[in-house]
Amino acid sequence: MTEKQKQELQTCLELGDSLFARGYVTEEDLETYHDLNKRFHSLIIEASNNSTIAAALNRNEHMPFASVNSLAIDRHDLAREYRRFNFAHMQHHAAFDAITHGQGARAEAIMREHANATLRYTDLFCAQPTDKNIIRVIGGAD
Repeated sequence: MTEKQKQELQTCLELGDSLFARGYVTEEDLETYHDLNKRFHSLIIEASNNSTIAAALNRNEHMPFASVNSLAIDRHDLAREYRRFNFAHMQHHAAFDAITHGQGARAEAIMREHANATLRYTDLFCAQPTDKNIIRVIGGAD
């Protein structure tokens, strides 16, 4: 990882910290989080210098729950969304710590759990009606 990549990751973490510091989020905050989340993941993939990882992740880009290019949110429960995305942000901190300390196995385990936590929300959202007043996909067809 270059020093520039490390600094950009740190900037993403700091932006997220300020976003979640209030203890709640708005839809606009989640739009901001969407952008910094995309950047954070992109930087990690870039820093890995592993084209296989990049190719594998590109196969998921059309799936809102598997892609970092979109976030599905429940407009009617922003308190839960705050907890969900704050938790994801804390996982970003843990992954960054593992990467910068050369703990590859730990970083991999954290990112696997990060992905699995996101995928568990498919059951929740698939059970909801597709009414745009309830579920919104940021970065998708919104």
